[in-house]
Amino acid sequence: MEGSYKMETKVRQSNYITILGWMISDLKLKGNALLIYAIIYGFSQTQDLAYTGSRQYLADWTNSTLQGVSKCLKKLVDDGFIIKKENVINGVKFCEYKAVVPELLPVNKVYGGRQQSLHNNIEYNTSNIYSAKFDKNDAFKRFWSVYPRHTNKKKAFDVFVKKCTDETVLQKMLSAVVDYKETEQWQNERFIPHASTWLNGERWEDEINPASKSNLNDDNEWMSGYE
Repeated sequence: MEGSYKMETKVRQSNYITILGWMISDLKLKGNALLIYAIIYGFSQTQDLAYTGSRQYLADWTNSTLQGVSKCLKKLVDDGFIIKKENVINGVKFCEYKAVVPELLPVNKVYGGRQQSLHNNIEYNTSNIYSAKFDKNDAFKRFWSVYPRHTNKKKAFDVFVKKCTDETVLQKMLSAVVDYKETEQWQNERFIPHASTWLNGERWEDEINPASKSNLNDDNEWMSGYE
């Protein structure tokens, strides 16, 4: 499907949600609406991407029911916080969702001391639909806090700001680091690449060998008998 990619259907231990301050202060979201919006936002920060995951995935994240998720999605759409698009492929309907950031939310004009709510008076700032503030300095702090080898921080930062273009990429990086930290190789710091090397090679895009993780788990189970 154009503008989307296959997503996971269940929550892994390495998955996480990023909630930004403006989602609470500007959009006034809370509870499951906040969580669902944040998930959709994470997948729709670039113009050609959208959330195409299942309702069950959202239900797992929010510890809710499918009915509850459906009601929440409908309200977010009705309130203008997300955009829903339906696609029919081989007779099957698929839904995708994009988050609307504060820059695109409607603003009511005021004329003659009174507020107009007519459709023609609603303006949208469409200069950049996905221009929510992405602070690369803060993003690097988050990356550096989880990367296990702290060598040549300045070089790592220089590479990071070139490679990490938005929150979606950052989330991929952080998730990959968490997975790599579970591998046998990364249990010894000598075999962990410098962050600049890891970033230059875009290693967050690599597929991690499941065997290396399972071997580590087996070792942990074997050692548990001696704790």
